[in-house]
Amino acid sequence: MEPGQTILVDKLVRPAEPGTKGTFQTINWALTNAVAGDVVRVVGNAGADGDWDTLTDNFAYEIGPGPLSNQVLSDGKTLDVPKGVTLMVDAGAIFKMNQSRIGVGSSSLVVDRSGGAFQVLGTPDLSVIFTSYQDEETGIDTEPLATTPAPGDWGGIVIRNDLDRAERRFLWDEQGIFLNYVNHGDFRYGGGSLKVNGQPQIVNPISLFEAAPTISFNEITKSSDAAISADPNSFREWNFHSPRYQSDAPFTTDYSRVGPDIDLNTLVENTTNGLAVRVTT
Repeated sequence: MEPGQTILVDKLVRPAEPGTKGTFQTINWALTNAVAGDVVRVVGNAGADGDWDTLTDNFAYEIGPGPLSNQVLSDGKTLDVPKGVTLMVDAGAIFKMNQSRIGVGSSSLVVDRSGGAFQVLGTPDLSVIFTSYQDEETGIDTEPLATTPAPGDWGGIVIRNDLDRAERRFLWDEQGIFLNYVNHGDFRYGGGSLKVNGQPQIVNPISLFEAAPTISFNEITKSSDAAISADPNSFREWNFHSPRYQSDAPFTTDYSRVGPDIDLNTLVENTTNGLAVRVTT
C-alpha cells in the first residue's frame, strides 16, 4: 500500500482484514496498519437511536488497562500517534480513558514518533468528549460493575516536540505548518498521575512541550490538576530568521503565527487547583 491514504475507524463497521487498509473498528488496529503520510480518521457514532444527545447508548472508543488483571480495553492500553501519521477525531466521537493518555511526538529517544499530529474536530453543536472509563452516563457502559468517575481517572493529550527538536527530526511547525488542533473538545476527569516510560508524572488534560497547537472553544472540567500546562519554550517567538533556519537559503517569512494559538473561550471549571477561569495567552 502507498502512503497518503485515509484510514477510517468506526465502531459500527465490520473490521478490516489483518494487513489491509480500510475501515477498522478499533484505533490501535488502525494505527498498527498506518504508515507515515497516512491520515487516520476516527468517526463518532450516535448509537442505536441515532440521537447524539442520548449519550448512554453512543459507541465509545476505550483506551487503557481494563478492570481485570492483564486486561486491555478495546482500543489499546495507550494511544501514541505514530511517526508521520495524522490522527483526526470527528465531532461526536467519545473517548473513555482509564489510567491512560494520548501522546503526540516522541516521549523518549528510543522510539521516533516525530512528525505526527492530532486534530480534535468538534463543532459548536457537537463536541468530542474525553471522559473517564468509569463514567456510566457517557458512552455505552462496558464495565459490568457500578462505577463512579473521579478527577484524575486519566491524564490528557500530551503534545511534545522537545525531544524531536533536539534530535533535529522533522517537525511540521519547523515548516511554519501548525497541524495540531484541539477544537470543541469536552474534557472531564483528567489530570491524573500516570507512568510514562516507566516514570510517574502528572498529565494535564492538555500538556504542551515546545509545542504550538491551536486550542479553541474547549471545556475542561473536574480535572485533578491544572487544565492546561506548557513549558516556557512552547511560547517562544517563531520568526525563522536564525541561522538554523536560514542556512540553506535566506528567506523572509510571510505569516504571523507566534507560539500556540489559545482562544479566549476555553472554559475551565471544577479543577482541584482553582475556580472557574478562562484561559488566555
